[in-house]
Amino acid sequence: MSREYCIYCMNPVEEGTSCPVCGLKKGVYVGDPHQLPPGTVLADRYLIGRVLGGGGFGITYLGYDTRLELKVAVKEYFPTDSAYRIASESLKVSSYAGNASDRYEEGKLKFIREAHAMARMEKQHAIVTVRDYFEENNTIYIVMEYVEGVTLRDLAAQMGGKIAVTELLDILEPLFGELGIMHEQKLIHRDISPDNLMLEKGKIRLIDFGCAREAATGTETLTISLKNGFAPIEQYQHKGQGPWTDVYALSATIYFCLTGVVPPQSIDRLYRDELIPPRELKVKLSAGQERALLYGMGIRPRRRFQSMQELHAALYEGFFEEPKPELSDGGSKGLEKIPKYLQRLGKSHSQSFRS
Repeated sequence: MSREYCIYCMNPVEEGTSCPVCGLKKGVYVGDPHQLPPGTVLADRYLIGRVLGGGGFGITYLGYDTRLELKVAVKEYFPTDSAYRIASESLKVSSYAGNASDRYEEGKLKFIREAHAMARMEKQHAIVTVRDYFEENNTIYIVMEYVEGVTLRDLAAQMGGKIAVTELLDILEPLFGELGIMHEQKLIHRDISPDNLMLEKGKIRLIDFGCAREAATGTETLTISLKNGFAPIEQYQHKGQGPWTDVYALSATIYFCLTGVVPPQSIDRLYRDELIPPRELKVKLSAGQERALLYGMGIRPRRRFQSMQELHAALYEGFFEEPKPELSDGGSKGLEKIPKYLQRLGKSHSQSFRS
């Protein structure tokens, strides 16, 4: 590759000079020891730049497709509970011994299978496209289109901490149908949050597909990936996830954008629900919209909308009548269905899950 690119913004730069776009000079940006060094080339095609984000099982880098000459986002499978790397010695990802090694290999197989399913999914405007996937360095990479814009978190900050109801619902409406299509493909995103929803030229885009998982069986998943306040109770387990999982996360995202308040963790809400209704925070929702939003954030999966279509109908069209609670949904009888280790977590408040 003869041309030089700024590893921070992937714009062309003259060798030995500062980037004319972002002002960064080569060698100034340095990643963490376990991350791919800036300037790495994968698959003889993808130039790796700075880290865009990371979580419990993956690292997302800014990249540049030297063949098509465009920016991309490259997601690397890197589960921190079972893998490690010292990049200065080798780019190969190694797994820890024992059960961690088995988990790592199983995760690789699932990651590549799910990348294949996402790449074959019909293109949707509001959801980023998976362009490529491949294996290298004893791990898996997913190449996605790169979205340039402002996140909903930043947009809310620019507007004084909150986004007006009408404006937010107008922005988000195209997402409901496309998430519904994704769910029909037996895929769930599992990481919807104000940081993963961006406005690009005024249009909403859902980014970071690296957390997406198959929802056909709802049983085993890969390493748990949670965002504090936006992950439902079932993501603290290894089963029971489905479209309703994304319903909770999107509802929690809407709540944050309208109120400026991060919702309490679902695991904490299980024992003492301190979620403040939006209208008590001066949000101009109708009473029906507020009930619908809170139902979308139902703690128990069965006491929540089961699809994006249901959530949309309730929020936008008023088609919602909250079901009457069943005996099994409340009190100690309901808690009998929650795994004991989750009960201990909720009672102690000692464990904090963050991406």
